[in-house]
Amino acid sequence: MLRNLSRIVAIVATLALVLAAQAFPEQRSLFAVLAAEVAVFGLVAYLFGFDLERTVALRYLQRNKPSKGVRVALGVCAGVMLLGLAAFLG
Repeated sequence: MLRNLSRIVAIVATLALVLAAQAFPEQRSLFAVLAAEVAVFGLVAYLFGFDLERTVALRYLQRNKPSKGVRVALGVCAGVMLLGLAAFLG
């Protein structure tokens, strides 16, 4: 319910801001940026919405500590970043 409502509100607000940009050409860039922000919010709310199933699934998939593979990957990425930083500064 909230997912559809947020999508409708985002669509209406985006259209209103686009129409306002046409009505007030001196502030067109401001209204265009606001319309883009509202549209992105609507997209995010639609894709990652307010559904209970996703919330419960993420809760069950959450781990208390990261796996060994994740820790090794983090170490490798940190090492590569430090090597790149040293090469950049050197």
